[in-house]
Amino acid sequence: MARFLSFNFYTDDKLYCDKLNNMTNQLIPEEGLLFKRKACYNPLFFNDLKTQIDIYKPELIMITTQGDNKDSYLHTDFLQNYMYATNYILLAHKQFKKLNISIYIKPKYENYYDYIKSEQYTFGYTDTAAIYMNSDFGKLAFIGIDRNELYQIKNNEVDALMNQIGDYYNDNVNFMFYMAHLPGLNQHFYINNENVKNTEYTINQSELIEIETNEQHKAFIAIYDVEKTNPKILCFSWNTDKIPLCDQYYGNDMDTHHRERFFSSNECFNPLFFEQIKNKIIEHNVDMVVITNEGDLETGTFFHYEFLPKHMKQLHYKLLENDKINDIGMYEDSMRMSIYIRKDIKDINLIKSIFDNKSASCDLKFNKNIQMLNQKPKIQETVSNKTKALVKYVDTPYGLIAFTALQIPDTKYPNLKLEEKKEACVYQLTKKLLSHKKISYTFIMGDFSSNNHDKYKALIEYEEGDVIKSNIIPNYALKPIFNVSERPNYQFTDDKYLSNDNIIKTYHDRIFYKTNDMTTYDLICIKYETIYGFPMLHKKGNHLGVLGLYELTPVAL
Repeated sequence: MARFLSFNFYTDDKLYCDKLNNMTNQLIPEEGLLFKRKACYNPLFFNDLKTQIDIYKPELIMITTQGDNKDSYLHTDFLQNYMYATNYILLAHKQFKKLNISIYIKPKYENYYDYIKSEQYTFGYTDTAAIYMNSDFGKLAFIGIDRNELYQIKNNEVDALMNQIGDYYNDNVNFMFYMAHLPGLNQHFYINNENVKNTEYTINQSELIEIETNEQHKAFIAIYDVEKTNPKILCFSWNTDKIPLCDQYYGNDMDTHHRERFFSSNECFNPLFFEQIKNKIIEHNVDMVVITNEGDLETGTFFHYEFLPKHMKQLHYKLLENDKINDIGMYEDSMRMSIYIRKDIKDINLIKSIFDNKSASCDLKFNKNIQMLNQKPKIQETVSNKTKALVKYVDTPYGLIAFTALQIPDTKYPNLKLEEKKEACVYQLTKKLLSHKKISYTFIMGDFSSNNHDKYKALIEYEEGDVIKSNIIPNYALKPIFNVSERPNYQFTDDKYLSNDNIIKTYHDRIFYKTNDMTTYDLICIKYETIYGFPMLHKKGNHLGVLGLYELTPVAL
């Protein structure tokens, strides 16, 4: 972890001396024979600043003053001498009107920070200046802000001003630090997190310290902690019930649409549910996104091959792999998996050569009673219900991850022996695909056709998100419950769904995960919830989706 310290002070146009003169608060008289130093004030605030530097030992220090006297010795003489005595060297200094910014670093960190340039601009009554530099944490911009004392700013005007400043200085910057003097507002430091793009680090303000001065204004110190972000993985699974999904959004329209291409027209539905997934991706800045759909159409649906590549690209993610397998269950379903990684992520690759199997199947046979017309007794018919799994192996800096999509087709004829056969199928598929010793982490996601959240015996070593604490509701309805043509104001809520006693509700889509031995990171589920949105549970749809968010945290040694 790295640490930054920011000092911000409005000097009230006082001329500060080039050195400390005992501990007096009085005006130090003019001195010097040839090159006279003007009468000035003792920069006593530095003693408090030095105390905090000694406590926090930051590797980078930002010192910003506003309302400066143009003849002040503070930045040009005093700070350079005294910071050097404190074992810090000047990396960059910028002056614009009554605004000064100085950046200091410890000499041993010289190779970590590289000064690029500085800029200045005035927004109405507000003067601003910025220093840009490269660092191991990305491109940084340190922005000083000085608003004229005669023009106080209102709370509802701050966001607009900050956005305007951020847009002006956002030259592909990863982090922006604002050191502000805004009369009428008791805020002095900001981090512009909206401009964080493609970074593996987070920077958070951990302390804010007030320093009393003899001036009208207090001085402030902010402490920032720079930490490497733990890798995060988002998994989403949903049985589409062969609902054809469109290749684009049609606003919030929940009507039937047609994809027109090459003299053909395909009926499709607006994939509005993706908005919830997108919001989670943005909120948590995840490293990898894995999306699986079971019970899918083999052709005539465009979510994985047209919709996702376009919308994930807009979120700054690139496709690592997508694949599908067909001929699942009695009705020849398809299952798809797409894996995306954030564009700035390096050293993540798909592994194909060392593993022979990418898919496996299990023939789940069961007896179905049928009643012939005017015939007794009932006749038993043996039905074959193919269960399949698809796996992708991804090599990462924190270990090899196996992502497995699984579909156990619903038989509609639940019985104890059939449940045992499902268990046996799961065990058979996972043993075939996931027994390699090099696998560090395993995900198994898909439609398990399960009636409750009891653990599969075949997956006794696996974990699942905490169902009680998480926002998980039964994600399978025995029949579709909404028809937009009959209810144009379609709005699904879990309250309406759960309170509908005419519908049998069970759990189908689930996500299991496991950390193997001898790994350097623990795989932890930090969010597990049911996802709902159009066209889920619409017309012939029976399923809601499930989303899991996972974090890889370093193992404590």
